[in-house]
Amino acid sequence: MARLYPTLQSLGDFLTARLSKHIADWVFVGIVVIEGVILVPSVMGWEQEPLNYLPSLSLSAA
Repeated sequence: MARLYPTLQSLGDFLTARLSKHIADWVFVGIVVIEGVILVPSVMGWEQEPLNYLPSLSLSAA
C-alpha cells in the first residue's frame, strides 16, 4: 500500500526540485508585478493631490 503522506525526505526533495523553484520564482515575480501595478498609480495620485489644492490656495491668498 502506498503511503498517503509524504516523508520528510520526499518533502525536502519536492522543495528543492527545479520545477518547484521555477514555480516559486514565477509566483514571486507575479506578486511583485501586481504590487507595482497597484503602487505606481497610488503614488502618482498621492503626488498629484497637493497640486490640485494650489489653485484654491492661491485664490484664497489673493
